[in-house]
Amino acid sequence: MRALPASSTCNELTGVGCLSDIAYAVGGATAMRATQVSAVGGTVWTVLSTNLESRYTFKGVSFVNDQTGWICGSYGTVLQTTDAGTTWHQLTDSVPSQQVQLNAIQAVNGQAIFIVGAEGTILRWDGSTWLLLDSRGVSHSFLGMHFVDENFGIVVGDGGRALITSSGGDAWTFTAVDSEEGFLTDKALHGAHFLDVNRGWIIGEQGLLLQTHDGGATWEFQESCTALDLHGIAVHAYGDGLLGGLGWMVGEEGKICATVDEGKTWFLQDASAHNVPLYRVGGYGAFNPISVGELGELWYPPTSSQVAPTLLDYRV
Repeated sequence: MRALPASSTCNELTGVGCLSDIAYAVGGATAMRATQVSAVGGTVWTVLSTNLESRYTFKGVSFVNDQTGWICGSYGTVLQTTDAGTTWHQLTDSVPSQQVQLNAIQAVNGQAIFIVGAEGTILRWDGSTWLLLDSRGVSHSFLGMHFVDENFGIVVGDGGRALITSSGGDAWTFTAVDSEEGFLTDKALHGAHFLDVNRGWIIGEQGLLLQTHDGGATWEFQESCTALDLHGIAVHAYGDGLLGGLGWMVGEEGKICATVDEGKTWFLQDASAHNVPLYRVGGYGAFNPISVGELGELWYPPTSSQVAPTLLDYRV
């Protein structure tokens, strides 16, 4: 399976969002959409017009239904679409942290949208306005997050900073693992995923993988499948349809780690023949997971250690 040259889309894809059989990928100032994503070919990606200059860099994308979604990125950029990406409207002027890089976005529903970024930025859309939330004095960049619902979520970032909320961001608690400094580790934390309000994971530098079974009150180190940086994670509970029990972590040098037992153990799916970093993995509610990375590459991670990852043909 071939991929188009990076110049046909962008040199780096840094965000992916999946909803049913629709997938969105963003990177640089480019946004793309595909339907019926498949590892066996035929997937056609449509480049969406955002009318932004090339100096902008998109970092995250999230949709609540097949029509409504948001993109975040550099210079405090926030875009919204209500027509499946055909047109995008800038919300940047209404964002409290203008000019700050925004690294990740999650739309829990149309009334609860969260964004994290540089300088300890945490934003929440409450249905009418963007609120700058109190991040307990953290000045480091937040790089990732995950919300189970509109109340319970975690944000993670540089310097081992990790905050948990059970009030939709009105109050945050530092979460730590036996450290005098009160932080999980001094390594950068790149992403997190929770199955419910109790079970979750954090990933980061040098293959760091932490898990909790009590909502982040305590954490333990878990064996991952690589010593290289991990950037993205997605795990599905056993009852989550066709993807039940499956999950993926992606990172540097094309490393893809997979689980088939709800995150208890992980095995390596090596896409390192292309030797490019992979930044995010999506597949929430869709049968086909997708990972995105440098050189504009998209990968289809398998669920068996005997099957190689597939480089997607992303014709546009």
